[in-house]
Amino acid sequence: MNALALFLAMAGAPNAHVADPNPHFDTAVAAWKERRWIDAADAFARAYELDPRSEYVFARAQALRFAGDCPAAVNVYRKFIVLDPPQAAIDEAREHITTCNGEAASPQTSTVTHPPVPRVETPAAVVVTRERSAPNKWWRDPTGHVLGWTGLVATVVGTGFVAEGFARREGGERADDEQSYRDARRGGATLLHAGIPLLSIGGVLVLAAVVRFAVVSVRNKRHRTRRTARVRSGFAPHGSAIAWSP
Repeated sequence: MNALALFLAMAGAPNAHVADPNPHFDTAVAAWKERRWIDAADAFARAYELDPRSEYVFARAQALRFAGDCPAAVNVYRKFIVLDPPQAAIDEAREHITTCNGEAASPQTSTVTHPPVPRVETPAAVVVTRERSAPNKWWRDPTGHVLGWTGLVATVVGTGFVAEGFARREGGERADDEQSYRDARRGGATLLHAGIPLLSIGGVLVLAAVVRFAVVSVRNKRHRTRRTARVRSGFAPHGSAIAWSP
């Protein structure tokens, strides 16, 4: 074996001054010097793929052991032993396997390890959309009340005018003179001309109020139906989210 092989087998560190035609050797040595053990192990693995030499396998196992990955290092040590290197190298590989024993080994200059940062699980989001206020009951609808009461007043006033108009016309029939007759007929006609339109308008407004109340009632029923359906469909069975929108 050359000086590199002897150094790898007995000391466990690559020699940067040994000439090696493998292009990955310099990369491995540079990573080794900077104690970038995983990078060094990867570089020695690539070197072995290009040139299957047992020295690269042993150096890779050493780098993995120094990185603290003893299970991976033990597997590589065993691959190294299968390659039938010199007995001294086999004995050292077996010693390292025994030393690992499932625990990370440290190189001569111990590296500072930091405890893993605990992962903080983010709780599942709860999405709640503020529900719109439910519409008023149909009998509380202001528009319906305005239409209804206005129509009722117009109907009452129009009915009064019409009744008074007919009463005056009938009174004119019993008048004692022509002038009284004409005045009663003229006054009755005026009241009828004012009362009949008011009566008609009042009736239309009362009818509009009835329609308005009916529409509001139907709309309220639909609103309650949709809200019930959305509450049922928006519930997540595992409690991860509640989405409720009207």
